[in-house]
Amino acid sequence: MTRSLALLIVLSSIAALALVVARSPGSRAGSAQAPLDVVINEVAWSGTACSAYDEWIELYNNTASPIDLNGWTLQATDGTPEITLQGTIPAHGFYLLERQDDDTVGEIPADLVYSGALHNDGESLQLLAPGAVLVDSANGDGGAWPGGVLSPRHSMERIDPAATGSDANWGTNDGLTRNGLDCNGQPLNGTPRAPNSIWSLPGADLRLDKRGPETVLPGACQDHLHPGPQQRWSSACPDRPADRRPAGPGHLPHPHRALHLPPGLD
Repeated sequence: MTRSLALLIVLSSIAALALVVARSPGSRAGSAQAPLDVVINEVAWSGTACSAYDEWIELYNNTASPIDLNGWTLQATDGTPEITLQGTIPAHGFYLLERQDDDTVGEIPADLVYSGALHNDGESLQLLAPGAVLVDSANGDGGAWPGGVLSPRHSMERIDPAATGSDANWGTNDGLTRNGLDCNGQPLNGTPRAPNSIWSLPGADLRLDKRGPETVLPGACQDHLHPGPQQRWSSACPDRPADRRPAGPGHLPHPHRALHLPPGLD
């Protein structure tokens, strides 16, 4: 076999392998993303009770595939912040950006730490895929934020992640459904890396999917999954009506996350 023929075989093999890799399932990288594939899902523009500087932003993946965010940009139209994203957002999962350091949201690791403050009086945010493809936006007119509170500090939450980011699709964390801690170890008025407190249940699907043993021992609690684009859990116990929460600070039994509750909530 001549040297040139051997080289040709090697090059052909490399090209075939590259084609297989390019066509294999996995992260949707490189190609232009459709609008709303990934959305800006929550914006803590006012910071936290611990510090006004502790701002954070959450993205949500509406698709059934992980998406490679390398080369994507999240930016304010006034130029600050302008964040180059990296890493991957999981299928139907969250991506958390924390300002300054990874202590902004306690107990929950950031996917990316960024710099640059959000204006309290409002600004427009854009999520761009490679090639400056606009995938989503929030507060498009750049006016006052359509959700969130400055005092006491509550995050701005998207109501329906599958709908456009118009002002009508935003609201304020209810102060009851919360996740994560601030730098003083107190519950955040927000839901970083968890379903929003005001998420919209699509249609009229009110089914409950039981998760647990088929036989429940007397006095035991049962956890139930409420389906939807951002799933949530509830717990029913014989000694506590299903529509009530335990009094005092605590946690609702939950397979995925802790739900921090204020004293006396019912």
